[in-house]
Amino acid sequence: MDEIGNLQKLRQAPNVVYLHEHFLEQKQCYLVMELLPGKELFERIIQKSTFTEEEARNSSRCVLNALHFMHERRMTHRDLKPENVLLVVRLNGGREATGIGLARACSRRLSLCSL
Repeated sequence: MDEIGNLQKLRQAPNVVYLHEHFLEQKQCYLVMELLPGKELFERIIQKSTFTEEEARNSSRCVLNALHFMHERRMTHRDLKPENVLLVVRLNGGREATGIGLARACSRRLSLCSL
């Protein structure tokens, strides 16, 4: 289960949903993850039709922080799109980036770049 392994490696990552536990059964796998009430970035884009510079900057910063953390650990996302980003306003103002299931560990010979 690559998704479980990837989420376990990213438990301390900023702006990534937290995997509390997982349970494997014969035909099913259950993931117990942090509850994140919110909307996908894609839904917010459709709903608002325009973002202020501050909203776009804050959302981008959260995604880039998560990607930077992943790249430092030789991981890449492979499916970054607005549907895989969940925006959740927390008490501290932070937002979460989700959809890490298609992350992939990279060998040393591949180059990863963070902006």
